[in-house]
Amino acid sequence: MTLADLVQAYRAGPDGDLPVLVRDSARVLLPRLPDAEPWQGPRAGRHVVVEAVPPREEAEAVPALAAVLAADSVAVVLLREDLAGLAVPRVVEALTTSGLRAVEAAPVSAAGWRTALVVSAGAVPQRSYLLAAEVPDDAAARLRRDNEWLVEGVALRARLHAAAQALDAARAEGVALRAQLAAERQPRPWSRLTRRGWRLVGRVLRRRRGSSP
Repeated sequence: MTLADLVQAYRAGPDGDLPVLVRDSARVLLPRLPDAEPWQGPRAGRHVVVEAVPPREEAEAVPALAAVLAADSVAVVLLREDLAGLAVPRVVEALTTSGLRAVEAAPVSAAGWRTALVVSAGAVPQRSYLLAAEVPDDAAARLRRDNEWLVEGVALRARLHAAAQALDAARAEGVALRAQLAAERQPRPWSRLTRRGWRLVGRVLRRRRGSSP
């Protein structure tokens, strides 16, 4: 998914497209976002804000964004890390303390920014990245998410531990195989003999044969 596609998915509405406002941190991305405008300060009404947050600056940048984000508007927060390397504790802490809710997370590729988090301070439905569909927010859905968070989290940690052990075993096997290969490539003592040396060996062998009964 491109950044423009993600932004368009949230700006499109029954009454027409919402304004897209690009903060100074993401100004370099203006040419990639059709009809986007540079940020000129807080604006009334619903809109989409694009913000870029450098690594380890979530604690400062996210609250500053929340302070100017209008109710029921969404912000697309761009991060340098990919989804696999996302600093989950820092991001979750910054969003929670700022009163923002993660609506969607998706991989993007835009001028070095690799992850996009769609966040909102209002009641914007969450969307599933894998299913590309809205996620229900009733009591049953919240209960299911709580259960999945606990059970899947434990299972994921166990799988990661098993994968790490398998990787360590594979690395050890690779080291052993390389050592064995290096040993097999070592020249044998007789392979170092010169032509003159081989002649001397031949003479010795012939003398031994001649002296044998």
